[in-house]
Amino acid sequence: MQLRKSTVLLISMVISGCGSSSNESGVVTVPAKGKILVDSKSFAGLKIQLKPKFEWKSDKVPYPHAVTDDKGEFVLETFQPGDGAPTGDYEVSITSPTNEGLGKISDPIGSRYADSSKSGLTVKIGDSETKIPDFQLKPNTVESRVQKSAAKK
Repeated sequence: MQLRKSTVLLISMVISGCGSSSNESGVVTVPAKGKILVDSKSFAGLKIQLKPKFEWKSDKVPYPHAVTDDKGEFVLETFQPGDGAPTGDYEVSITSPTNEGLGKISDPIGSRYADSSKSGLTVKIGDSETKIPDFQLKPNTVESRVQKSAAKK
């Protein structure tokens, strides 16, 4: 009988831990991942940040964020790598990588998506692991013109 109780307790602990995590602030996060494409191409180093459309339950909760890999894919983190984001609706900002003191390394999107309230990008994080639909961004037209001009020479 004792073995059965231990087994049930162990299974309950494993199930309750799947798909979400909690942290010191008591905020539950849900794993979430997605992809960012610019003009149907992937770029490493694009930074995505989610700004909640709801009030945080704690003032110690950082905004969920991530950086794209060379395939344009990202895994959100709030407190630790890969832990995801709290459930809810978010406005999204996406920015190009910078090299401190040297300005932009590559700027495929310019500042078009830098302000979450003006980017037009939103996402909803559900109660279970979330696959965010791909963000299909338009390229930075100034840089695109420069690249096309240079290619013609």
